[in-house]
Amino acid sequence: MQRVVLTVALVLAAANLLVLGSGAPIAIGSGPVMLCANIYLCLLLLLGHTEVQHAVRTWCARGVAGVLVGVLALWSPYGLYAGATGSLAGLPSRTLFLYVLLPPLVCLVTRRLPNPRYWQELVVALLLWLPLEFGWLTGVWPEPPLSALTVLVGICVGVFSVVCVRGLDQVGYKWRLQAMDWRVGGRLFLI
Repeated sequence: MQRVVLTVALVLAAANLLVLGSGAPIAIGSGPVMLCANIYLCLLLLLGHTEVQHAVRTWCARGVAGVLVGVLALWSPYGLYAGATGSLAGLPSRTLFLYVLLPPLVCLVTRRLPNPRYWQELVVALLLWLPLEFGWLTGVWPEPPLSALTVLVGICVGVFSVVCVRGLDQVGYKWRLQAMDWRVGGRLFLI
């Protein structure tokens, strides 16, 4: 598990160095946004690891309290951002909390029901997609380019809901690079 955390930290450090070294203008007040984005990227990478998934799944098996702790962990990076920017008490903050809360609750309530046609996953997918499609989360981030962070939040919530709360197996990243991975990556980089 320590190797996974170190790998995630190195990937995030490299990504931050690329952003800072790109010469792109960075606003003085962008610290909370960058912190929030880094935490969500870290969560995305960690939720893709099978050991982390197993640990979170075990925690969520405790019931509602375990799932609510996970929901708070997924909402907290935005809460830090909203607190730092003075927008914590606003409607966007509550809207994002509902966006993070509903999919795991659906998985929690329906995880013991039969799932012959995977209808629970469809409901979760709609709960994650429709708010993005119809702009119901507009205003969560102060500038339109930052709305991509909502998609990142949605991916984290989706993985948490379906993999950790619902218990879908064999979802994640392959952390061992092989020669073919380097060849494909190099070819795509050159293209």
